[in-house]
Amino acid sequence: MILALDIGNTNIVIGCSDNGKIRFIERLSTVHTKTELEYALDIKTVLDLYELKESDFDYISLMESFGF
Repeated sequence: MILALDIGNTNIVIGCSDNGKIRFIERLSTVHTKTELEYALDIKTVLDLYELKESDFDYISLMESFGF
């Protein structure tokens, strides 16, 4: 199973695929006043909604989008 996170200036997109099938794609708003802990809780909440935990993933990909 693959978890991908695309961190942009406006949104954080979280996607999960399992055996080539997309399980979910969710979008979180980027708020410049949020702390790392607040973002961690947001991501954990998405994973909890789909009853997933870190050990379920074979690969985690992090991408950053910079709007210059």
